[in-house]
Amino acid sequence: MLALMILFSVYTASAALDARVASSVEVAINDVMSGVIPSPPGCNTTPPFVCGGKDLIPNYNPQHYRSNHGQIFFGSGPFYISHLPLMNRPHNFQAIYEVDFPDTEQGRAAKAKYLARGDQGFASFAPGESWSYPDFDCSIDQAQRTLAPGGLHQGQFEDGGERIVETGLIIKRRIFFRIWPAGTLPAGAGDPRAIGEYIVFGEGEQFFTARVINSVPDADHIQPVPAEKFRTQVGGANHACYNVGQSNGSMNFNPKNCSDPSAPAPVGPAQSVSFYPFYVETEDISL
Repeated sequence: MLALMILFSVYTASAALDARVASSVEVAINDVMSGVIPSPPGCNTTPPFVCGGKDLIPNYNPQHYRSNHGQIFFGSGPFYISHLPLMNRPHNFQAIYEVDFPDTEQGRAAKAKYLARGDQGFASFAPGESWSYPDFDCSIDQAQRTLAPGGLHQGQFEDGGERIVETGLIIKRRIFFRIWPAGTLPAGAGDPRAIGEYIVFGEGEQFFTARVINSVPDADHIQPVPAEKFRTQVGGANHACYNVGQSNGSMNFNPKNCSDPSAPAPVGPAQSVSFYPFYVETEDISL
């Protein structure tokens, strides 16, 4: 009875929490009350790849991962979204995709409005519908996959970022996707300047790097990097992988093999770029 009272108190308090945190709390409470012990999901790292890891999750139920999955939105063409993660279901994902605006009158107008922003920092996408993320990931290989319509906001919409425009998004390709095995990530520093693994992705004159979240706490860190330093190393791959050490404000990128064998090892020497906190989130990677 005491346990149920505690759970009820936590559930009541969750209503005042951030929507993503509240959804994770509700999932955990439902698991406890129904006797479900969350299983450690993972992604297959050998071909054929298992999209979203759903086939590796015992007793998979799409409702366990259904939520309004907010995204960081960045780039000036190509455009990218990066899932706003937490450590617990239904948000225990690091997921980055290349996206575009629909080729319609409304989509072109939304794109123009986004590009005309006075502040060219990161934006965010607040979807208008919920979906099950593993199922969503498994369907992106369909031509012209459309993400549920939502609002683009300047900065982080959860922090009150001003809405820029309402639009749907076309998913073009998967850059990176990983489900974290529950409760198995090692202890980390929670510092974006700590030594860690990074991926680099992009094309043309626009490239970005993103920290691979491999510990708790950790940092969700994204920033642009010079195209001329990484263009030939990334080539036509979705991403290339690096071990990154930092000193005196510089990030030192040392090429490495990716855990995902579909991403070839980058070819070329180590590179050094300045650290830039374009987007950094640490609190969510400590829950």
